[in-house]
Amino acid sequence: MKLFLIFLITLPLWAQSDCNRIFEERKQEIIFDLDRLDRSKAELKALQDAYARVLGEKEDTLSDREAEIDRKLAAIEAERAKIEALLKKNEAVLAQIQEVKDSKVIELYTNMKASAAGEVLNNMDPHLAATILSQLPPKIAADIIARVEPGNGATITAILHKGPPFEPDANATK
Repeated sequence: MKLFLIFLITLPLWAQSDCNRIFEERKQEIIFDLDRLDRSKAELKALQDAYARVLGEKEDTLSDREAEIDRKLAAIEAERAKIEALLKKNEAVLAQIQEVKDSKVIELYTNMKASAAGEVLNNMDPHLAATILSQLPPKIAADIIARVEPGNGATITAILHKGPPFEPDANATK
C-alpha cells in the first residue's frame, strides 16, 4: 500500500512534468509558427507595397501618355482648323480669280466684232461656247450666234436650251 500511495503521490508530479515537457514542445512549435507567420506577413506587406508602387508608376506613365496624346490631338485639331481656314481662303481667292477671268472673257467677247466672235466660237468646243454665250447680253449673244456656222449654231443653241452647267454629257456617245 505504501507503494500505491507513493505512486498516487508521484503520479501528479510525473504527469505534471510530462505535461510541462509537452507544453514546452508545443510552445516551441507555436513560436516557430508565429515567426513563420510574421515572415509571411512581412513578405505579403512588401509585395503589396511593391505592387502599389508599380501600379502607381504605371498610372503615372499612363497619365503622362494620355496628356501627351491630348496635346498632340489639340495640335492636330489646331492644324486642321488652320488648313480648313486656308482652304476656305483659297477657295474664295479661286472664286475671285474665276470671276475676274470670266468677266474678262465676257468683256472680250462683248467688245469683239460679231463676225470675229462667231468665227472663234465655230472652232471652239460647243459646251464652252455655250458657257460664254450664256454670260453675254442677249443682243450680243444673238449677233454672235448668227455668225456661227449653222450646224455649230444648232448644237450650241441646244446646249444653251438644256441650261447650265454646260458640260459634255458623260452618257452621250461620240
